[in-house]
Amino acid sequence: MQSRFKFKFQKILEYKETMESLKLADYNKAKENLNIEENKLKKLINYQKKELAMRNRNMKNITIFDLKNYNTIMNYINKEIEKQEIRVDNARDIMDSKKKVFLEALKEKKIMEKIKEKHYNEFTYEIKKEEDNLIDEIVNFRNSKN
Repeated sequence: MQSRFKFKFQKILEYKETMESLKLADYNKAKENLNIEENKLKKLINYQKKELAMRNRNMKNITIFDLKNYNTIMNYINKEIEKQEIRVDNARDIMDSKKKVFLEALKEKKIMEKIKEKHYNEFTYEIKKEEDNLIDEIVNFRNSKN
């Protein structure tokens, strides 16, 4: 009588668990990268707002040269914001693809866990059946003696 459960696909399950962990790490790294890129974009936008506010405060004392410098700075900031928005979109796309890969790995691991659970339930059913048969044999043996 077998008394210990051994899942014949345990190595595959362990592999799936490892892959899930690696994919989760990739996803978290991509998510962190997205946060970094979004923070850079926020800083650029805040800088742009501060420059605009500074120009509005100094409108009375502004010269043509100052206005030209301000426009040059604003054009540079606007181009940097556009570039950063592209970086944010790219980081978001990468994060989304990493998330899909992670979710697929998670799904594969859960499938293996369900298979293991099914095999375990079959194992416990067989053990219970063997115990019931053994009990029946004992009862029959005792009854036949009397």
